[in-house]
Amino acid sequence: MLAGAACMAFYTIWSRPLIRRSGPISFAVTGMVIGAACLGAISWAAGGIEAVAAFGRPQWGAALYLATVCGAGIYYLWSFALGTVSPTIVALTVTVNPITASNFGALLLGEPIRPSLVVGLFGVAVGIWVAADLRVPALSRGRH
Repeated sequence: MLAGAACMAFYTIWSRPLIRRSGPISFAVTGMVIGAACLGAISWAAGGIEAVAAFGRPQWGAALYLATVCGAGIYYLWSFALGTVSPTIVALTVTVNPITASNFGALLLGEPIRPSLVVGLFGVAVGIWVAADLRVPALSRGRH
């Protein structure tokens, strides 16, 4: 997990000049095509392609939704944001995931909201607030 976090941090910082040069759409499309090719090759080599042949209409619908909205859409927004604001601010958006997931889990799936969840979400919210509060004055000073 530490290696994954480090890779994401380097990607977030090092991709910004490429996004500014090529634009967020070109960058996102290139990344999605390369990622799909790599995942397809790994899946084929591991024998996972046979499972796709058994997909029915619900599975293809879910796959299409995940590919377009959760994959390409979010990747485009991430690339657009990296080309617009600092990588630190963009990286803060990842911390909103547990808050969103717990809210949707409670609303749509009837997941219980336990005290440990509330404490954890409060910690995430405080972390976002502290990080955003520390970054905003620095950003506003740089614009004047």
